[in-house]
Amino acid sequence: MSAVWCGPAPRPWCTSTPRPDGTVTTAWTTFSADQVDVNVSTPAALLDLTDVLLGYIVAGADTVRLDAIGFLWKETGTTCLHRPGTHAVIKIWRAILDEIAPGARLLTETNVPHADNVTYFGNGADEAHMVYQFALPPLVMHSFVAGDASRLSDWAAGLEDLGGTATWFNFLASHDGIGMRPAMGLLTAAERQAIADRVVSHGGRASYATEPDGSRSVYELNVSYLDALVDPERSEDSHHAVTRALAAHAILLSLIGVPAIYYHSLFGSSHDIVGMESSGINRRINRKQLEADALLAELETSPRRRGIFAGLTQMLRVRASQPAFDPFSPQQVLDLGPAVFAVRRGVGPGSVVAVINVSGADAEVAGVSGTDLITGARHAAGLTLPAEGVVWLAQV
Repeated sequence: MSAVWCGPAPRPWCTSTPRPDGTVTTAWTTFSADQVDVNVSTPAALLDLTDVLLGYIVAGADTVRLDAIGFLWKETGTTCLHRPGTHAVIKIWRAILDEIAPGARLLTETNVPHADNVTYFGNGADEAHMVYQFALPPLVMHSFVAGDASRLSDWAAGLEDLGGTATWFNFLASHDGIGMRPAMGLLTAAERQAIADRVVSHGGRASYATEPDGSRSVYELNVSYLDALVDPERSEDSHHAVTRALAAHAILLSLIGVPAIYYHSLFGSSHDIVGMESSGINRRINRKQLEADALLAELETSPRRRGIFAGLTQMLRVRASQPAFDPFSPQQVLDLGPAVFAVRRGVGPGSVVAVINVSGADAEVAGVSGTDLITGARHAAGLTLPAEGVVWLAQV
């Protein structure tokens, strides 16, 4: 498999290596010096990568993640991001899978602003089957930091209609940090900085990028997502941590698309400051290895772990029983005031109205009714939703 070599002038994404004869070779290394990028414009390299993709399908995979796929096509003199050749290769792979493995899905991972991210759907039927929804984590975090869901609601109301051939892959946390670039144009610089301040107040880290005009903008945040949700003044309040975690994930589980929950979030993990500081790697703060026996014991004794795990398990069971939460089921964002995020999934009888309070105080919600699928309570004409309260109202 051939590699890509930079021109004579070293670039930030290149790695130079001295040779015994005194010459220097410079390889294209987008992410690390030990990871030389391959030249997919070479037919042999493209065939090898296609063989790897099909190997996963033959082994039984039904979804294949194309990691950092935006950098696939290498072109000297560019950053290699979002090149037409990349989209062409994804189209080829989509056509192959649709022909030989109908139902198998390509999932693209491109941590970039929303407008660039959605280009990996192509026309909705010829590129990715699913795209990581990178704007969601910072928008949900902002809602709880500001106590106002307006930004999240406005963005969700404007999401593209993808039809029945593609959908979103929704998440809040992952093994990486919280990417803030996707929030550009959706949150102001001050709003993004407020999230960074919250993260730092919990012992996390914030990294910055320099913009073309010389200004700095928040690039990535490293912390346990659940810790960042919590008010710093209530960091030892287990009940507060549980209700915030469940409310944030109720938003995740209510939206159109396929939801994914990071395992540390599922088990209510806090951040690993020691692991981050001892390794010198900021992302290690959210990558602690869990020991099975200790985890099982903590699920019995830790109110935080027990409460979050039990609450998420219940919501997942309820969600799985409702056709309205199908990944392709219609979505309508409702304007019930800035204190809550509200969305209707499905149409007519059998639809579900999800309402989540992000304000940190009781919220009066008018104009909604139905039976809460989580508690079984009946709400006839509006309700008072407590701080971090959640209802999934079944419509008849």
